[in-house]
Amino acid sequence: RNEIVLLLGMILDLAKEVPENSLLHGIDIEGNRFPPPGPTRPRNISFSITSILSLPDTWSDRFDLIHQQLLVCGLKRVDWPVALSEIRRALRPGGWVQRGEYNMEWGTGSCALKQVAVYEALAAHRGQNMRVNKDLPELLQSAGFVDVRVERRSIPLGAWGGERGKRAATH
Repeated sequence: RNEIVLLLGMILDLAKEVPENSLLHGIDIEGNRFPPPGPTRPRNISFSITSILSLPDTWSDRFDLIHQQLLVCGLKRVDWPVALSEIRRALRPGGWVQRGEYNMEWGTGSCALKQVAVYEALAAHRGQNMRVNKDLPELLQSAGFVDVRVERRSIPLGAWGGERGKRAATH
């Protein structure tokens, strides 16, 4: 039986794709985004209010896969090593971590460059790293991960990106 922990994200979609005996755990720092119990929520999903910076001790060596996404604005620069160490602790030997963050490379036009500069200045003021994607391979290796791979994907947002861009803009 596989156990997978996800930071909300796509847990309901994943539940439709994995074997029924796979256990899925969704976590967030607040419970207001958890879907309510009921007939539309698969039985193999549980939810916990917890932080990626301090996972429960009982989760050591527990999960086959941990998917974490969209924390670039939620974690400070000093939090990333802690979060990745916690993820490493919660993975079973041979387990996998999958990460997803948006990228600050938005283009080269003057407006885009100004917008990126504003975001980066705000992030620096708050102690965040808006370009954590560039640091992740080294951060993951420092946390004890091996076989680190980076895969970059572009997702258009808006009508200019066709049907895919329209769907991405509404989700």
